[in-house]
Amino acid sequence: LVYKYGILAGETEIPDGKVADYGTKTYTFGALSDLHFNRYNGSLTGDDAVITFPNALNFINAFDVELVGMSGDISADGEINAFKKFNSIASNYDFPVYTCTGNHDVSSDYTLENWQEYVNSGAYGETKADGIAAVSENGLDFVYAPEATNGDVFIFLSQYQWDYGDAQTSRILTDAQLVWLETQLETYKDSTVFLFFHTFLANAEGEPYMGEGNLLTEKGHHYNLVFTPGAPDEIAFRGMMDKYENVVFFNGHSHWAYRMQEINPQLNITNHNGTYATMVHLSSVSSPRTTKMNSDDTTENYMRSSEGMIVEVYEDCIVFTAVDFLKGQFLSYATYVVEK
Repeated sequence: LVYKYGILAGETEIPDGKVADYGTKTYTFGALSDLHFNRYNGSLTGDDAVITFPNALNFINAFDVELVGMSGDISADGEINAFKKFNSIASNYDFPVYTCTGNHDVSSDYTLENWQEYVNSGAYGETKADGIAAVSENGLDFVYAPEATNGDVFIFLSQYQWDYGDAQTSRILTDAQLVWLETQLETYKDSTVFLFFHTFLANAEGEPYMGEGNLLTEKGHHYNLVFTPGAPDEIAFRGMMDKYENVVFFNGHSHWAYRMQEINPQLNITNHNGTYATMVHLSSVSSPRTTKMNSDDTTENYMRSSEGMIVEVYEDCIVFTAVDFLKGQFLSYATYVVEK
């Protein structure tokens, strides 16, 4: 369909040479992050996520997905009614919606009991949902390996506290979590592993704020809550991303809109020239953020855009397509193909 200024102008055949051919597709899933129920209130409901979350899931539902994976920050401060809202919306769909915690989820009002009751239905109870392959003793982290993904697995790794600071004291993952994660990565080293964890890594080479998930303007403006470089948990986690190149690591946290790759070409996806796991930035469902190269400030775009990804897995490659759910648009400038 051909549109001009938003008006249908006609139809045409796409030339064969312009039609992407990735081979046989095996399955599709959605990838989202940073809902933040109760944080943004630019809509008449008083909670924008009540609109943006089902709107995103409705869009994704048209693609016959196996699941929607999320990189956390469901809430503003870990409040129970945010988790209840998540449950009431996610439970309306035939596919599971699974997520890790983000720093906001383990903030002031968080309890493990509330999280287990209302989030990740079927993962924590005595009776497990089909495909739940392993659950950590901490009652948060788990592996999802449904039959439909042909051996590919999904790992949801939750940070246990909000702690970004000094390299000697900052910890967002426990030693037990790191041991559990490495056990899972070693178990599935011959599979494609989709890892969902909230906080991104700083760039290990050169400017730390110009890696995947972040950017740096000419005035030094950036998102400053990175996985603390040099902290013991960061060193261990980074080592695993270096060792297990079969991993696709989805993270959120910064909210940077996909078009901000104009400032940092590595913002949305990178594997450091094939030497690392593939790291993928998930923008925010509720409030993608923008800035300008000559700015020292951030603009919150709640109820003006809502972003995430459709991920199509083929036999030999993975296609990541960014979406603006409020506009109902695929973002061609943020579409990426990675060989498996």
